Amino acid sequence: MKTSALDDRRVLIGGGALLAVLIVLATWFLLVSPQLSAADESATQQADAELQNVTLQRKNSQLAEQDKQISSLQAGLADAKAGLPVTTALPEFTNQVTAAASVAGVSLTTVSVSPPAPVGVAAAAAAADGTAAAAPAQQAIAVSVTSTGRLAQQTAFLRALQDGERRVLVTSSQVTTSEESAVASVDAASSMTAQVTIFTGS
Repeated sequence: MKTSALDDRRVLIGGGALLAVLIVLATWFLLVSPQLSAADESATQQADAELQNVTLQRKNSQLAEQDKQISSLQAGLADAKAGLPVTTALPEFTNQVTAAASVAGVSLTTVSVSPPAPVGVAAAAAAADGTAAAAPAQQAIAVSVTSTGRLAQQTAFLRALQDGERRVLVTSSQVTTSEESAVASVDAASSMTAQVTIFTGS
């Protein structure tokens, strides 16, 4: 009887332990494990979202930098077009000469413009064999400018011409002081004839 009761007790204890293990396993697989999986999935999604945000911010920064570069290039292109227009743009250049003279304080006497002449390899080849050149990619226009003023003002006038919007190449200049100015100085009255060249581009 005692042995049988002891065996029954052992069976009950073993069954209870097995039931407890089964309950723990069921709790793990049915409750804890799904929660942990959901937490892992949420953490993964958050990490992916943060990575996407970092990538998007990097792309936005790159686009902003490219936009700055484009603006700078567009400004440079506008300056280049103003300095080398596709047409002669003589009225605009005349205004530039007048403005430079006004700033320097000299008086313009004459502004003489020669007809445009083609420049470059194609023009030289056409002149050599006597054939008609095709429409030139670039033309040069010789301009003679005569002005009166003090020597210092004439120098400032030439500098203002070269610093203007239109590109100007000063090829030569001749200054003659007045008879009243026995000594040539920066304050001497003078007459200057400058030969300059402007260009057009296609």
